[in-house]
Amino acid sequence: MTALGVRRRATVLAALAVFLVGVGMRTLPLHWTPLPYNVDGFHFAALAHRAGRTGHLSAAAQFIHPDEFVFTAYLTAVSQATGVAPLHVAQLLVAVIGTIRARRLRARVAYL
Repeated sequence: MTALGVRRRATVLAALAVFLVGVGMRTLPLHWTPLPYNVDGFHFAALAHRAGRTGHLSAAAQFIHPDEFVFTAYLTAVSQATGVAPLHVAQLLVAVIGTIRARRLRARVAYL
């Protein structure tokens, strides 16, 4: 294996280790409770539960912000695909999304 291949492999392993530590730290509250970490999770879980039950997102009943629409759709899709209630999958999903987003932000901002 060339020096470039070894360096690339080390970089990939380091990035994977950072990702796993980030997800581990963000899922630490799951040790105490399977419920979402903050109260926003209950709102998104309720919207996702309603969307899964009715088969569509009901934007006419209330004003839905873009972040509510996107995260509710994603939470509904993951819940439907895994068969786990949105309330119980929300914390893990937020942990993974937050870790991926933080890693990308870190790559763009040099002083972090």
